[in-house]
Amino acid sequence: MDLKDLPSIDSLASTMTSDFDRIPRPVVVSVCRTALDRARSEARAGGEPDPVSVAAARLADIDAARPQAVINATGVLLHTNLGRASMAVSAAARLAGLATMPGNVEVDIRTGRRAKRNDYLGALLPAASGAEAGFAVNNNAGALLLALASVAGRGGKVAVSRGELIEIGGSFRLPELMRASGAVLVEVGTTNRTRLSDFSAVAGSVDAILKVHPSNYRIEGFKEEASHHDLSALAREHGVRVILNPAPARELSDEILGNVSILTPNESEAELLTGIRVEDDAGAEQAARALVARGVDTVILTLGSRGAFVFEAGSGELVPSFKVQAVDTTAAGDVFNGSLAVSLAEGMPLTRAVRFANAAAALSVTRLGAQPSAPTRSEIEAFLSGS
Repeated sequence: MDLKDLPSIDSLASTMTSDFDRIPRPVVVSVCRTALDRARSEARAGGEPDPVSVAAARLADIDAARPQAVINATGVLLHTNLGRASMAVSAAARLAGLATMPGNVEVDIRTGRRAKRNDYLGALLPAASGAEAGFAVNNNAGALLLALASVAGRGGKVAVSRGELIEIGGSFRLPELMRASGAVLVEVGTTNRTRLSDFSAVAGSVDAILKVHPSNYRIEGFKEEASHHDLSALAREHGVRVILNPAPARELSDEILGNVSILTPNESEAELLTGIRVEDDAGAEQAARALVARGVDTVILTLGSRGAFVFEAGSGELVPSFKVQAVDTTAAGDVFNGSLAVSLAEGMPLTRAVRFANAAAALSVTRLGAQPSAPTRSEIEAFLSGS
């Protein structure tokens, strides 16, 4: 074929546009240009190029990938490849209106100053899920990356069963994700059998134990795995404190509570677990005694602006909170528990650790949002020194 016999880019693009009118014209032109570049190379080599077929095949691939509505007839109600749950019509209409105008993505409309984009979502997610705080990422891989980075940290060792070193979807590979977080993978067990003793062998040398849901695969036949209860019992056996914040409120078995070193419920969570209404110090002590009777070592019952009631070794005391102007209590519980865990890990006495956690929680409620409201160590210490 002679080069002069090849169509022009404009001519080929016009032909393709009539067949693929739903694909933007610039995309069609780009595909036609690439097809003609390839055709010229083939023609110079003495071949018989067919740029029309090449362009049509590529545009057909693009057209098939174009977002469009389909009917889910797979039998799987929430299908990953079909977008899982559909958006409510009212939400979609609201989103369409917002998408066509500038919005307050990172600006406080009251002051005109920069704000955090998670502030509003950080208030909605706890209300919808019952959790104490919420933060949205693109997928589970992103969530796990943040969890590993915060719990284990760079260079921290994380134990996981070889039977749970999964790949899900097209590119979610657990070992690669763990490396990206900076954590060091410690493999235990075998593909089909991982016993509690496998975790026990490394429990004293790792910073975290990761239990992975198998999602869309399962191992059958000759297999064994360590349950969540087994792993919490292992932590207790090795002298590692198990701090449980029972949120969202739900029933917990005595088997679970029996492995808890420190339980940190709020008033409503304590009432659900004990049936005792917590309205004052007497009610708090009664609920705490009931929880200790079920196997918990220490109860720290958070009471909002009043502080926290600490019950240990048969006696209780109220550790007062700090008076502040609260604007958003979204992250108060998480900040309290995180600060408590850090203080206890550093060897701080329990009452002093609770006071430190109270200060951190008090600072957090003076700011909007969840993650942005968490104070730094220096801020907490400065606040305590001035109180």
